[in-house]
Amino acid sequence: MIFNILYPVLFSLIPVFIFYNKNTGEVSIKYTLYLIFISISIELSCFFLIYYILYILSIKSAALSASILFYSNILFYTPKQTWERFISRYAYQYVIKYIFYACIAFSGIIFSFMPFIFTVIFSLIIFLNIIYAVSAKKMEEYTNLNCNIIDINNTNEKPDIYHIVLDAYIGNQGINDISNYDNNIFYQQLREMGFNVYENIYANYANTFQSIPSIMNMKYMTNNTSQNMQDIDCNDFFIRQQGYLDIIYSSTILSLKKAGYKIIMRGDTIFDNTILMKTKDIVDNFLSLSNNNIVLQSFLNMTIIGALFHPYSNKIHAKHIQNMFQTISNLYDDEYPCYYFMHVLAPHPPYCFKQNGEINNNYSDMNFYEFTNDAVNAYIEHVTYINKLTIEALKKLITNIKQKNKKAVILLHGDHGNSISNNPKTRFNTLLAEYTFNMNKKQIFHDNMTLINMQKHLFNYLFDSNLTYEKDEIIMYDELLGDIKDVYYIINQK
Repeated sequence: MIFNILYPVLFSLIPVFIFYNKNTGEVSIKYTLYLIFISISIELSCFFLIYYILYILSIKSAALSASILFYSNILFYTPKQTWERFISRYAYQYVIKYIFYACIAFSGIIFSFMPFIFTVIFSLIIFLNIIYAVSAKKMEEYTNLNCNIIDINNTNEKPDIYHIVLDAYIGNQGINDISNYDNNIFYQQLREMGFNVYENIYANYANTFQSIPSIMNMKYMTNNTSQNMQDIDCNDFFIRQQGYLDIIYSSTILSLKKAGYKIIMRGDTIFDNTILMKTKDIVDNFLSLSNNNIVLQSFLNMTIIGALFHPYSNKIHAKHIQNMFQTISNLYDDEYPCYYFMHVLAPHPPYCFKQNGEINNNYSDMNFYEFTNDAVNAYIEHVTYINKLTIEALKKLITNIKQKNKKAVILLHGDHGNSISNNPKTRFNTLLAEYTFNMNKKQIFHDNMTLINMQKHLFNYLFDSNLTYEKDEIIMYDELLGDIKDVYYIINQK
């Protein structure tokens, strides 16, 4: 009898540990205990409800039948079965799943041992998760990036800089590669607002945690501490976390900080609580919205009731994106000059919007890899509404800038293209636009460039820094091995 109660409890702990290990730094120990309480309550209630119904109906082997129905929900939180996932730290989930199916297949033989077998299996899963959590903690120590601090000697009035990154935004070249959609309407709207919009712009890397650090440090990743991706699975959370720390401990941020800038950061999806604590001596203010509802939603999707929440997951994500765009137009009004950095998880998957803002529940995977006409159409509808949110937010931001009547620069760009296609034009081609106020109208950037030189162009324009430019390379990392797979030269050098 003790095993009949124990193994549902053990099972309820599995999604908690998996969630904690995938989100270390974002999920505190205190909040983890809260999730444990929720999970145990949900899983035990569901298990005994199933058992009681089967018992009332006089179903033979009610306990076994309840177990089969209950544990079939392991599919709700097992990652997609790709080769990269199978050999990663999630592999044990597949092993356990197939052991469970074998137990069901031979249930007539081992019926009396089922509770015991489940208890052993789920104890092993929890043990493996604890081992991973403890070993991963050793990787949290951060080695400060040996970045170049640029002396800003310009005595003129220093402008406010509003740096807005739209995650996974495909540029026109990439859009044309996968679709007949004409995104020039958005580009034209930006130009009518006074933006300079550039064509044939490419990211140097295909992932946020590689692309933005290289932009902010004005050099390729092989020159900084993230080179250890070649030694560790580049999907590892702590390598990503180090990449995000490299954004703050970067040439851009530290140089502006030294020059007297106030540093304001916003990026719920890349700056977690661990990073906030490590960098509080550099960042003057983190603009943040409470994302506890999103955290709880993500966790509940991993429990037995996950299927009930699936139709609503995109609605919650959509609301979060709308709140982030509202934040753009209501910027923190700090002492001048100010450097404001914001990373928006859009139009990155999930593709939660239809073109007029209705919720699309068909594409709710955060890590979406599928090239189909339906997927392309979902991206197009999603990006159409993201364009609308962007224009509305920028109009309000420009109004606020004009009211302050001080020098200002707005940088708007993507960090990379989209994994909806493996073609480099789709994977790396992205957006770049800039707006200046109370400054000369000379363009900061030029067409046919990669983002590695974006901040160098900015510093040369604003502060006469005379920085030399990097060669434009587009690097595809092997996401399994962490080393360079291909280097592309698909733009004209200038």
